[in-house]
Amino acid sequence: MELIVGGLLVGGGVTTFLGWAFQGVGPSPEASAVAELGDGPVDVAKLNGLLFGGSSPKVALYCGAKVQRESYAPLAQAVLKELGVEDAGVLVLQSPFNVYAFKPATVSEVLEAYPSVTCVAGHSMGFINPTQPPAHPLIQHS
Repeated sequence: MELIVGGLLVGGGVTTFLGWAFQGVGPSPEASAVAELGDGPVDVAKLNGLLFGGSSPKVALYCGAKVQRESYAPLAQAVLKELGVEDAGVLVLQSPFNVYAFKPATVSEVLEAYPSVTCVAGHSMGFINPTQPPAHPLIQHS
């Protein structure tokens, strides 16, 4: 009987942890409102990203762990405003299943798909991928 109760507790704990681990954070109501402005962001399925603004991204931003892509809508809009370049975009990238145990698109993959990207950044755990040694000839790592 004690073995069954112990197994149920462990199983329940594992299930609770996995539920928490795969649940993303955000977006806030404000971020959702910004994300829905205009035509909204374009889903870039092959990179697991969202493209805000124009079709020529200048900035690629890797999400923090568990933070949903739409949460970065206000930041993307602020970057676009600061850039002030027509047709500029901000590409917000996320790891598969929103868990950084699964690798997001590499910087090389991003640059192959969008050679217009001139700045790569990351928030929290999202900073790990852009700082990996480059595999693309256009990336200069210092």
